[in-house]
Amino acid sequence: MKILFRPKGSSTWYDMGNTYTRSDGTFSKGFTASKDGTWVAVLLYPNSTHLVSSGREDYVDVI
Repeated sequence: MKILFRPKGSSTWYDMGNTYTRSDGTFSKGFTASKDGTWVAVLLYPNSTHLVSSGREDYVDVI
């Protein structure tokens, strides 16, 4: 899984890191948000260069 972040007001997604799925399909990865924006996890092909599908986007409002 690749974790992407798009800051509020931007159209650009930034690669924030990778994680692996467990045998039951779950995954986790921790980050500290420093600004408002949208997070999404995307599944990669085994060669890690092609996006296969993306999960639900999650907006974070940093206070």
